[in-house]
Amino acid sequence: MDLGSKEWYQCLSDVVAAIDTERFTDQVIAAIHSVVSYNQIVVICYQKGKAPAFWYSQVPEARRAAVINNYLKGCYLLDPWYHAYQHELPSGLYQLGNIAPDDFFVSEFYREYYQALEIQNEAVFAIDIDGDTQIQISMGIMEKTITPQTHERLSIIAPFIIAAGQKHWKSSIDISDEASRRSAVIHEHVAHAFNNFGSSALTNRERDVAILIIRGYSLKSIATLLGVAFGTIKVHCKNLYKKLDINSQSELFALFIDEITRHNTQPIPGPDK
Repeated sequence: MDLGSKEWYQCLSDVVAAIDTERFTDQVIAAIHSVVSYNQIVVICYQKGKAPAFWYSQVPEARRAAVINNYLKGCYLLDPWYHAYQHELPSGLYQLGNIAPDDFFVSEFYREYYQALEIQNEAVFAIDIDGDTQIQISMGIMEKTITPQTHERLSIIAPFIIAAGQKHWKSSIDISDEASRRSAVIHEHVAHAFNNFGSSALTNRERDVAILIIRGYSLKSIATLLGVAFGTIKVHCKNLYKKLDINSQSELFALFIDEITRHNTQPIPGPDK
């Protein structure tokens, strides 16, 4: 759609008219869809001390059960978008490549989550609601490198999408409902398992290295992050593989997923809003 067309201005009008109504998310999604092509889109809410909540998704049911449920059970702790939120990502438009670790696109998490969703890249409107809450509208883009044209069109509409989202969601988020309480319980269980992953076999530094590998950091980047020599990180990597009796990053990732899901028996928060 031409961003200067009558149809586009009608989309804007529909979004504004839907603020503070149940139609808002559908109208925002329709406006975005009229501007850019994507194969999947989700609206996800991050809140401090809680598991994420999917408020909207166009992910097919088969992939949702296999992927999104695992994400909510604990894989979100590996997600670059979750870590960006944790580090106070400002409102704006972002691409996955801008915020992901250097080896993320060859990581097991990327293969198990992003490729399982059948997307190659991701663009996100981050909408900061307050110091504790952020809504992210995530678009699965079938472009390994997002083209300048796609980025330009997203950049043009970003200020409107963000401003409208802030106005609507600031007044509609209920932090006291039952789903929110369950999210807090899930996060508590997941965070405990995450913080103790490998602790029975690994030193604290070996555990740090293991988690960074799983998140998609190269050994060189891990050395920089931890402020130690590259050779030292290689030794830690060799030792943790030996102690965990594994031979590959895929096995390390599998151990992590087993540990997280084994400790999380809480029901996943209720349906999308």
